[in-house]
Amino acid sequence: MRRARGIGLIEVLIAVAIVGLAITVLLGAFSFAVRTNLRARHTAVAHRVASEEMELLRVTPFAQFPANQNQGAFVGTVSDLDRLPQGQATLTIANYPSGSTSGSMREVTVEVRWNEGILVRQISLTTIVGEGGINP
Repeated sequence: MRRARGIGLIEVLIAVAIVGLAITVLLGAFSFAVRTNLRARHTAVAHRVASEEMELLRVTPFAQFPANQNQGAFVGTVSDLDRLPQGQATLTIANYPSGSTSGSMREVTVEVRWNEGILVRQISLTTIVGEGGINP
């Protein structure tokens, strides 16, 4: 007479370990995807904020660009900056080339910073403005 065999304790433990490992890997991948998506969204918002400011500067007359303004406020209103965690935006205007006293060209830098956990991220756009317009 044959004895019916069931699933042993060892087989059950191995199956539970494999399922637990698979769930752990999937949760780790999901967590990584969420963090990457959030970082990409913040970067896109920062680029949009900086680009909007640069576009406003394109139509600004050269006479309104003060020489050597270090880390001042944006010319326009920064509507999406509140979508970045602790977002900050600065506009820096300096004579170009550096140390020049002619005053006919300015280097304009638009910078957006925000925090992601303990990391501080930033993007910056830089262009040259001359009496003949942007990027003469």
